Amino acid sequence: IETQDEFVECTKAIDQLKQAGFPSDLTTALPVGAQALLGQQIDEPKAAVLDSRKLLEHVRALTKTPDRIGRIIALQRESQHFTLTSTGTQITAEIIILANHLEIPKFLPGLEAVLVSTQDQWLRMKTDGRPLPFPTGSLVTWRHGHYWAHIESPTQLCLGGARFLRPLAGFEAKDPELSEKVSSHLPEAWRKYFPSAPLAEIVDQKAGLDIRPCDEIPVIGPMYGESGIFLAAGYMGQGLSLGFKAVESLAIIVL
Repeated sequence: IETQDEFVECTKAIDQLKQAGFPSDLTTALPVGAQALLGQQIDEPKAAVLDSRKLLEHVRALTKTPDRIGRIIALQRESQHFTLTSTGTQITAEIIILANHLEIPKFLPGLEAVLVSTQDQWLRMKTDGRPLPFPTGSLVTWRHGHYWAHIESPTQLCLGGARFLRPLAGFEAKDPELSEKVSSHLPEAWRKYFPSAPLAEIVDQKAGLDIRPCDEIPVIGPMYGESGIFLAAGYMGQGLSLGFKAVESLAIIVL
């Protein structure tokens, strides 16, 4: 928490979280050297920590039996079904669930203004050997989420954010692209707020595209005016948890 306005906002948010049954606390205890901050809001874990690589291996093992086709390039509504076309292959289906959110506006142009592409990047960095001021597994955000860091080990983190340095803050981008301005700014931003553990080495960095619903609410359920088409997209960075619940909900509706 950096400003008095944020302090007031966090106080209200903590009250609402506690009323909903989620543990959350406000403390003025700060990491060594973090004089730029007023305090921190600490939310206890609300879900399990997922190992994304093991999860992917498990999903791949479960999907070996069903036939899979390549990238869909066309979707055509017939009288009683849909025809989906990929390179050299066509299949038919009674129900379509659009979950690859970057492709959805190609098939439903009316959603182009609803599902807005965003460009972002992250840096995996190591300290100079000094330990990071947060426990391994923590997700740290500051400046209203404009910066974020995932603590991967006592001396390594994944650092992202600073989209405000990109044209249009990364919105409506067509391709993932690393920004040298962002890459140089992120370690400086970390040093400003957490100088006790300066970042010394970039291990890896990657750019990506995501989508952000225009109202920042996930788009899940049947598509209005398009019978047989369902949507599951726009999880605002929480897809590894919300995605499974969305699939369960859609399965109940469809079946």
